[in-house]
Amino acid sequence: IAEAGFTAVQTSPVQQPKSYNALATSVKQSWWKLYQPVSFSIGDAWLGNKDDLTSLCSKADEYGIKIIVDIVANHMGNVQDYEGYASEIETYEPQLFNNTSQYFHPYKDGNQDFGTTDENAYSVTRGSLGGLPDLNTSDAYVQGRVLSLLKECIDCGVSGFRFDAAKHIETPDDG
Repeated sequence: IAEAGFTAVQTSPVQQPKSYNALATSVKQSWWKLYQPVSFSIGDAWLGNKDDLTSLCSKADEYGIKIIVDIVANHMGNVQDYEGYASEIETYEPQLFNNTSQYFHPYKDGNQDFGTTDENAYSVTRGSLGGLPDLNTSDAYVQGRVLSLLKECIDCGVSGFRFDAAKHIETPDDG
């Protein structure tokens, strides 16, 4: 990669994803579940664990390659057809799971209930993207959990981040 002139590699999300046992028979068929995390910690599934990420960053550094991690901060995993929150969230993030009315927006399909234009900040930041449980990212606790994940990644040697669905992340200043 370095010999080809590249200086960075972006990984898929490193957060614990929801189980890949349902709906598909392989990780390859279920790549999209990597974008339905159930935690704000480096997971121990699919793509490796914290030690693997540290090893990747260390080896990449030997070649002058930076590792950029995709972060999912807007939403968490659901059950099929939005029947509710993935039960695995309770395992990894019990505070979030047990206080959904504080840490999640009420389910509103951003494509149906609010319309599909990007002109409406409310729908973009508070609608449920694809039916996924939409986090109240303006909440200090939720922000702290995201920050904790970023620090954990930096401690492993990660050089940067790409935020999935960035325009959907609400801040306290959004009206």
